[in-house]
Amino acid sequence: MTGNDEEIAALVCHLEEAWNAGDAAAWVQDCLEDADFINIRGEILPGRQASETRHAFMFKGPFRGSRLAISIRSVRRLSPDVAVVETDCRLTNAQRMPAGVLPTESGLLLTRLKQVLVRRDGRWWIAASQNTAVVPGPP
Repeated sequence: MTGNDEEIAALVCHLEEAWNAGDAAAWVQDCLEDADFINIRGEILPGRQASETRHAFMFKGPFRGSRLAISIRSVRRLSPDVAVVETDCRLTNAQRMPAGVLPTESGLLLTRLKQVLVRRDGRWWIAASQNTAVVPGPP
């Protein structure tokens, strides 16, 4: 792993820790101010503040006490200062699923989170994120 890859892995680890602590401010602390987040329902959260507000609501409501495990699927460099990071996310212990979201299987929500990272001021920042639910298979 290169130093940059280790930094990216640390950023992803920090996201997991922030989720599991239910800490919306920590969840967005590595986001640029104008970073957009598209959630699993397809809603666009424009900017870091909108993402923090929505995640604070989720951490107090349907995802209170939930556990998130994130594993990096791939890191693709578009340039020395731009990377696309694809991760697999496993969410358990949710209080309930948000409207329109179905668990992948009982008690488990799988998602794929794709993030565009940019390197500025000597560190990686999240510029954009899109989270896509892995839908349940046929019965």
